[in-house]
Amino acid sequence: MAKKSYKVSFKTPIGELMWVNISKDGADQSMAKDGSKMQKVATIVLEGEKKEQVLNELQQIWEGFKTELNLKKGTAAKSLGWRAEKDKETDEETGRITLTFKCNAKLPDGRESIVKVLNAKGQEVNLGERAIGNGSQGVIHGEAAYYDANGTKGVTLYLKAIQLTKFVEYQMNVNAEDLSDEGSFQGIDDADNVIPF
Repeated sequence: MAKKSYKVSFKTPIGELMWVNISKDGADQSMAKDGSKMQKVATIVLEGEKKEQVLNELQQIWEGFKTELNLKKGTAAKSLGWRAEKDKETDEETGRITLTFKCNAKLPDGRESIVKVLNAKGQEVNLGERAIGNGSQGVIHGEAAYYDANGTKGVTLYLKAIQLTKFVEYQMNVNAEDLSDEGSFQGIDDADNVIPF
């Protein structure tokens, strides 16, 4: 008999999107960074009433899992799918929380796992080659699922779709400067296959 999966639909309120990587190959989430665990990932940051709303929802989901699975009354979750955001310089909590949703980049049959992108009206859109950058705003749609890894229990979040209310395109920042004193490379002239220096 197949192992029963305990999960429920879960979506966030509108928040700030960060570290979104839903490209074809996803991001390497393996400990060794050897490409053995390629996943599509999206993180949302929440604060204030929205934070409290989500904390309450996730606690209720956990209590429901405990009831459904007949877990001991005092069973505590290692994680409910969220983390307190910390200031990078001081390592102090900022008062905001982050929720990271993930899914495997490939389905069990080898096909690509698709994370849908929706506009504010809920209609599917195609971003083409553009990627969602930090500072975008929106809602993450997914599932909250029970996990039990070697006796460590909790809730993990699976990624299904991202609904954008504000789109900020990801831009790779390069700290370039004028180095023309060191050389005069201008580019490649494809017409003549000549590289002007």
